[in-house]
Amino acid sequence: MKGDVLALPFDQYQRYRLAADILRQLRGKGAALTILDVGGRTAVLREFLKDARITLVDVEPSDAAGLVLGDGAKLPFKDGAFDAVCAFDTLEHVPPQFRAAFVSECRRVARRWLVLVGPYDTPRVAEGERLLQRFLAEKLGEAHRYLGEHLANGLPDLGRTEQQLKQLGARTLSIGHGNIDRWLVLQCLSMYMDYDPALRELGRDFQRFYNAALYASDHAEPVY
Repeated sequence: MKGDVLALPFDQYQRYRLAADILRQLRGKGAALTILDVGGRTAVLREFLKDARITLVDVEPSDAAGLVLGDGAKLPFKDGAFDAVCAFDTLEHVPPQFRAAFVSECRRVARRWLVLVGPYDTPRVAEGERLLQRFLAEKLGEAHRYLGEHLANGLPDLGRTEQQLKQLGARTLSIGHGNIDRWLVLQCLSMYMDYDPALRELGRDFQRFYNAALYASDHAEPVY
């Protein structure tokens, strides 16, 4: 993947591209940002923000340079240690009893901004995930680890998360992306192509086409 962000799965590209664009807007013409990527063992954010100084922390190891092994609910950093703290597709994998501590810790070490990216619980999102799990099980004979964790943990509540951040002194703004109907169809299609070795190159071309041509128009409600 290194250097070829357009080859990322469309939903992953969505999340990182949107967050990177927002952080660039917030930074303006200021100095390079210091960022903590919580749950960031893949180091994907570094490909989108090459001029930022990004520290990675995760409970699972990887070969990413400078990865710090640590728990998002008890971060090993000082208060306000980073300009921004990001967490991509992480909060929904935190057991519910630790989510408040996770959010609080991310807020504590963020000097200016906190970006929490991922799905939140709505009936449409829950139904979309259920249908995707059914497709994977019935058509591909696969059990998806991360969707399984969504089901086991339950997705986070957006209102509760926003309220906690306000109580911690933050102003909040929620920005949706990834129309849920399009998300479901494209997930089924892209996972099917990735499952079949003969279709994987076509699948990579499909991801590049979406990311280059369709990303900018894929923010209509209801969103994933």
